[in-house]
Amino acid sequence: MDYSAKKSNNDVLYATAVPIPMPVDQTGSDVNEAPWYVQEPAEMTPSLISQLTQQGFPKGLSMALRENALVFPLRVWIIDNSGSMNHVDGNRIVETSNSSQLQIVNSTRWEEIQECVNYHAQMSSLLNAPTIFRLLNPAARIPNQEFSVARNGSNPSEASEARSLLSRVSPGGVTPLTQ
Repeated sequence: MDYSAKKSNNDVLYATAVPIPMPVDQTGSDVNEAPWYVQEPAEMTPSLISQLTQQGFPKGLSMALRENALVFPLRVWIIDNSGSMNHVDGNRIVETSNSSQLQIVNSTRWEEIQECVNYHAQMSSLLNAPTIFRLLNPAARIPNQEFSVARNGSNPSEASEARSLLSRVSPGGVTPLTQ
């Protein structure tokens, strides 16, 4: 079956995610020792459900987030930090002075992706769902062009560390996929 983008009856593009089973160890090492990214996501405690409810998630969707973390034990993000991300053709949703209202404002593509990555880093930390964020281009302040959240279990400070790291990255260079 072709899992590329498809069109529904309404000509709306959508993509399908396909879980890939974990590889079987052929080296003879202890197969009972799980890799770092195979860990239980956070239990759905009343406190966690409350935090997700405050973000607008109903209880059923909160439970689905945990199920998703079980099915996909590792998330990998590829972040474009090339010079084209400096174009001002993005959008962000921000709170107005009346915190119950939201407004869409113009932004650079980089500001838009920063907000998205920061949100998902926070969500990964909250759910104890290991996530690797990989930059396309080298960044002086990020070793190996990547950072991760929930890689070694739950650590609430990782989301703010990820936010801090990403705030110090300036987009530049070409998109290496075109080289």
